[in-house]
Amino acid sequence: MSQPPLILSLPPEMIIQVSRHLTTVELGHLRGTCKHIEQILFDSFAKEFFVKRQFMLQQHSLQALLDIASHPTLSRYLKYVIVSAERVNKSDSQRVLLLAGEPDAETFLWSGQARDMLVEAFTKLPNLITVGVRDYSGPNRSRDGPKARWRSYGWSVGLDPSSLHEESRSLSFHNTPDAVSMTFSLVLTALGMARVHPEGVEVFINAAHGLKESAFNVINGRTGPAVREIVGTLKGLFLNIGSTYLVHIDLAPIKSFLVAAKKLEALRLNMVNCSSSDPLLTWLAKPASETEISTRDVVADLDDNTLRRIVGDEERFHEIDRLDQFDQVHFPPEWLRQNYPPSPEFANLQKLDIGFARLASSTLLKLLTKWRIREFSLWKLCVLHEDTAHAGFEVVKQIFPTILKQLAKAFASTSHVRTIMIGDIVVGPMREDRSEQRFVFVQCAPESGPTDGVVPLLPHKSNFKIEYRMRTGRTVSEWLEDAAERIARVEQIKVHLLGPGRYTVAPDREPRHTESDDDDESNFDGVDLMEDDEDMSD
Repeated sequence: MSQPPLILSLPPEMIIQVSRHLTTVELGHLRGTCKHIEQILFDSFAKEFFVKRQFMLQQHSLQALLDIASHPTLSRYLKYVIVSAERVNKSDSQRVLLLAGEPDAETFLWSGQARDMLVEAFTKLPNLITVGVRDYSGPNRSRDGPKARWRSYGWSVGLDPSSLHEESRSLSFHNTPDAVSMTFSLVLTALGMARVHPEGVEVFINAAHGLKESAFNVINGRTGPAVREIVGTLKGLFLNIGSTYLVHIDLAPIKSFLVAAKKLEALRLNMVNCSSSDPLLTWLAKPASETEISTRDVVADLDDNTLRRIVGDEERFHEIDRLDQFDQVHFPPEWLRQNYPPSPEFANLQKLDIGFARLASSTLLKLLTKWRIREFSLWKLCVLHEDTAHAGFEVVKQIFPTILKQLAKAFASTSHVRTIMIGDIVVGPMREDRSEQRFVFVQCAPESGPTDGVVPLLPHKSNFKIEYRMRTGRTVSEWLEDAAERIARVEQIKVHLLGPGRYTVAPDREPRHTESDDDDESNFDGVDLMEDDEDMSD
């Protein structure tokens, strides 16, 4: 009788350790050797491949989600469902779907099939915690090499397995301006119809197409009450708001959506190319009592067409002196609540992340001190200071150290802040003409650096970010004071502002450069959004 394979005599933990060094294909072969090996590897396999999964809005991909949700064991592992906003380009889509025997993407969406499949899947996932929307494939698939990605289920349907890597290079995906907004609305509608309450909804994007204001109208209409109920129980909400171009957006739907999220513990707002970020964040920073709006304010805020529609009488509209006879205009209470809601209280908020926003320094201070938050992150902000309209460079470069000192004073008597991350900050005076003014890109001296004198630093990613973790013997107030002093000591960099998170070094202040810096990520025109850093195997 032949001897059993040596691997069968190994302890289970060693077999699991060996399996971690195999590619996905090799792992499948190992699992298929015998039932004993499969039983040992099943839990680690399920945690790696089924806890967090990404799906496309294609029939074959959502069918995979349904199959997992219907599985008696795997359905209990799936906790994080990501719905991709990526679309296969039509030329590739026709080829793929023809081979798969499926409807095209537009028919699949417009006919309601995608929504129905999501509803059915969500109702069958007992441990669903988070639902996400994103427009890219996840990194960190280390099992299959440094360049391997966690792609959506079914992305390779219709491709020849023998030439998969070659064909995948030519299979093109794209993200239309409406794709993220449509996917976000679809996912929330499906959750509402399924009566499933996840703890978090997250939107992460790499492209410049963020959520449009229309996406937030999902809490209105026939399915609105069910969706509003879902939003009202969320603990985490990560949003990317904005458009391809620097545009003004209608804030009313966004405000109403945030007001509905009454139980938030974590809020992240990335404002993508959004000129309305300061008004939104100013509203968010104020107490609810200070955001109640008078009839006079509403009349002054409305354009003529909107006011004419509300008045409903052309003669009365022309008779109204908009500021002296504002009391003649009657606004429906429901319309006022939807368009001018008071700012949310967020009684449970513990974490606040703000990215890619353009806001006043006073607004930033109010945001960070309105709630007893334990963590906050500030990423790629353009902070404008109200009292430095005609200030020179020496005054402007002291703006951010001053802000940190004000925060240190505000947090002096508290110990609730435990984690801080601040990075890629630009500060400048409050002016409308950005083309003529110079801003300061904030760099920080290392904590182990010299304690006096000006520190000349080359622009390097390690100098753009500062972080705080609560530890014994150092309060958040002391750390903020120290960070302010370290920033004040650094030879800061003048930049031209192109938009939130986008800037170029001013011609008269080029950073010094050495050969050793050639590979550094020292350019000033990056557009990477603050996003999740978890891999798909969490």
